[in-house]
Amino acid sequence: ELAVSQAAPDSAIDYFNRAVALLKRLPDSAARNELEVRLRTRLNMPLTMTTGFASAATEENVSRMAELCSITEPSEGALQLLWSRCMAALVRADLVTAKTTALSMRGAVERARLPNVSRMPDRILGYVAMLEGDLDAADGHFERVLAGYAPEALDPILPGHPFDVLASSVSQRAILMALRDRPQAVDKDHSRALARARALDSPATLFQVLVHLCIAHFELGDVDRLRPLLSELREVVDRNQIAPLYIELWEGWLQAHDGDLDEGLARMARARKEGTQYPLWTPKALMLRAELLAEAHRHNDALRVLDTCDADILRLRHTYLVADAMRLRASCLGALGAPEAEVTGLLGEATEIARRQGAWRFERIAQRTLQRLRPDRTGTPATDGAIR
Repeated sequence: ELAVSQAAPDSAIDYFNRAVALLKRLPDSAARNELEVRLRTRLNMPLTMTTGFASAATEENVSRMAELCSITEPSEGALQLLWSRCMAALVRADLVTAKTTALSMRGAVERARLPNVSRMPDRILGYVAMLEGDLDAADGHFERVLAGYAPEALDPILPGHPFDVLASSVSQRAILMALRDRPQAVDKDHSRALARARALDSPATLFQVLVHLCIAHFELGDVDRLRPLLSELREVVDRNQIAPLYIELWEGWLQAHDGDLDEGLARMARARKEGTQYPLWTPKALMLRAELLAEAHRHNDALRVLDTCDADILRLRHTYLVADAMRLRASCLGALGAPEAEVTGLLGEATEIARRQGAWRFERIAQRTLQRLRPDRTGTPATDGAIR
């Protein structure tokens, strides 16, 4: 517990594992099993910080918890098990399992008397709805999480959990506000979440906040706001033994964006190959790569990346990106001289999909791209490959 409080997760993992090993010397009994559940519940926190929700170590710990407790009982251990399963499914981009587990969680949290557990299902359901392109539903879920919620101190989802619910939820909503084309709301959530995370002196919370704010500003195309966030994220990862998820890939993107295209793209490819990114948000990473290639007028290369991206959007149900991927494809095809009817047809479909989803930013960009890609007075198509 002291190691956890001192932000030393590797030491905490060692101590909890030693405690579990000592526990195996005791004869099997309900009391012994209950104690193991409590120890593994506490072990789960530093494990997720250092190895991630979907790592082998975390899944092994969660599987053992499942053997020891019934998930139908509203105990802290059972709720921790459900929450871990939700998060593991989410970061693997298994949105169906994440959603069904969150829905099953509702019955358990209604019978539990722990602070914040009622917010657990809506946090997951809002995130899933956003990725699946149901932005109205996502709005409703985030509203239920955040309405009237203003704790002063660190307020975890469960006792002992390392993440603050308010700061992390506000940073997640910033992504939704970016997709809604509400940059002022993004700025408000950015300032609120980051100020709270820094004030709480919680590295795990700050990590979550920085990751989600980076994604929000990627969606806005706001490189100036991204730079300091990426620098702080790197510092948090290196200083606190946190799994370097996303930072390797995003630093490669920044290098490519700043002019060292080939080396930046190579860094992004290495990060993807080495697994320093969850499957969650993989389609967005491919979109970032395709946009870099399009901006460099390497439109055929961009189209090949978009083929992979479209397959991942379908496979991982990141439906919110369908319209923007279609927009970028149309832009590349237009730059390569494809028939105007084909290009405008794609852009019209992208606009309609984005409008239906409530993704107003993508709708506006698709409309603007249509205007830019129409032939000019000389009959030559515009060649700007990645118009934001």
